[in-house]
Amino acid sequence: MRLHHLALAASLVALAACADNTRPAPTPVAATPPPAAAPPPATGFDGRYAGTLTRTAGSQAACGPRSSRATMAVANGNATLAYGPRGGRSASGAAQADGSIALSGEGGVQGAGRVQRNRFTGQLRSGDCAYNVALTRAATAARR
Repeated sequence: MRLHHLALAASLVALAACADNTRPAPTPVAATPPPAAAPPPATGFDGRYAGTLTRTAGSQAACGPRSSRATMAVANGNATLAYGPRGGRSASGAAQADGSIALSGEGGVQGAGRVQRNRFTGQLRSGDCAYNVALTRAATAARR
């Protein structure tokens, strides 16, 4: 009987030696999700706007005429305001979902306004010069 126990013990030792003693592979850590994509541009305001830029502060010598033509193009949510002699100056920005547009341009030009009911109204400032901007969206065949 002893021999039988001894043979059983030897078999168990041999089995234990053959057993896989490696640890299970670690559970993979979930990859960090990519950052949320930027919101799509506001395109409901796309179109061409035309109107006037009216000086509210600053002298004519420093800032130009009291009133001049201005145009703004909004495409895929990006706005570009052209103004000054022959539209030679510009400021640009992005249209937000609420229609607000913050503008900036060369020489420290800063401005802001909002599109509401097919009209853009806002202000533009450069140094001591300040202007009111009033533009109306041009009708297009798609909107008629």
